[in-house]
Amino acid sequence: MVSIFKIPGFSPYLAIVFLNIFNVLANSLIIYHKICPGYEAKTQILFTAIVAGLFFLAFILTHPLAGYLSDKYPKNKIIKFLAIVALGLSFLTPLGYYWGGWLTAFTLLFLFFLQAAFFSPAKLGYIRELVGKENIAGANAWGQGITMLAMVFTGTIFSFPFTSGEMPKITAVIASGCLIIFAAGLETVLAFLLPQRGQTNSEILFDRKELFLSPAFNQLLQLIKRNEVVGLSILGLTIFWGITLVMLTVFTIYNPGLGANSHIFWLLALAGGGMAGAWTAGRVSRNYIETGMIPLSAIVITFLFLFFPEVTSSFRRPILFFLYGMMGSRLIVPLNSLIQFNARANELGRILALNNFSQYIAMLLGLIITIFFAFPQINPVFFFRGLFLVALGGSIYAFLKLPQTFIRYLVTWLVSQHYKLRVLGIQNIPSSGGVWLLGNH
Repeated sequence: MVSIFKIPGFSPYLAIVFLNIFNVLANSLIIYHKICPGYEAKTQILFTAIVAGLFFLAFILTHPLAGYLSDKYPKNKIIKFLAIVALGLSFLTPLGYYWGGWLTAFTLLFLFFLQAAFFSPAKLGYIRELVGKENIAGANAWGQGITMLAMVFTGTIFSFPFTSGEMPKITAVIASGCLIIFAAGLETVLAFLLPQRGQTNSEILFDRKELFLSPAFNQLLQLIKRNEVVGLSILGLTIFWGITLVMLTVFTIYNPGLGANSHIFWLLALAGGGMAGAWTAGRVSRNYIETGMIPLSAIVITFLFLFFPEVTSSFRRPILFFLYGMMGSRLIVPLNSLIQFNARANELGRILALNNFSQYIAMLLGLIITIFFAFPQINPVFFFRGLFLVALGGSIYAFLKLPQTFIRYLVTWLVSQHYKLRVLGIQNIPSSGGVWLLGNH
């Protein structure tokens, strides 16, 4: 079995994932630190909500076109083109932050978000083409870990110049802009190292009716009926990201006095747990997709919502965030892998774009509802009890739907204490349709 890092293009691919997240998050942090500190806490929260809302809208509005392009053209070429676009934007944004007002800054940031929205289905769809079915879970685990690492690194690098007080704010903006330009240039160079793999569907045509929201909801319902594994995986990711966004928003609104550093510390703990979870998910999913992590991770996340409002210690609360991030990654990796494995190759891009649409609709609605109910200072326990009930419903459904995978997961762990287990040949299992499994013993 070939090591995943010996596959040509995989290392540059991970670096591109890191750099793309770095650029998008870095621009968001520059806006936050340049514009927000001059306003009171509630106004800062609204500015943060606007940034998040723009990010969600970019994915929601572009999902049909992004998915169409990802299926029609080679995904490595789309990644190359979007890397060049990011490089061009990286030259404009520092100038906009330096000379322009907040409206100019938000406009340029939205353009970066649009680039990320088109990048996402090509990035995720390219995994199966690049590493093959047998390495899907491992590649997703590395991708999830790199995503968390990019968040930690970017959050640390771009917060220190603005919060340390050792550097004038204008100087910090210029220095940050130069770093973004360098990262975008490196991303562009690496994008040209990606080999072309897989097939494209050059005959598909774009239907303008898909630009409206109602066809997207109909497509999601039809997908659940036609391909239950893919549809339910999208639904699971949608619920997870929706409740996660509500949780983070509640913590931000109800703890404004703690300052940006405390919030960043919580996010670092969350991202650190995400990296640990991605690593363990990759360890238990060698050469196959370990679906037993799904119900187990879901139930742990569910009961964490009971502890969050009760734990106020500055030491214990980051532990809860770490556990949440860890279980979140152990949920995300198999669900993303199932989508990529079971989707037909000629529609993978559109399915991944529909997955983005579903997740960001849930996150946008969660953001709006949370802010609407939170500013009147409703007891935050109300939110966490609601999140617990939603997560509990999802966990019960996961256990009822996947009882055999959870039992197999436990039995596999017990057997692996005495024997070395390996799974071979998953690439021979078709993405759709039936298959005969004939054992000779």
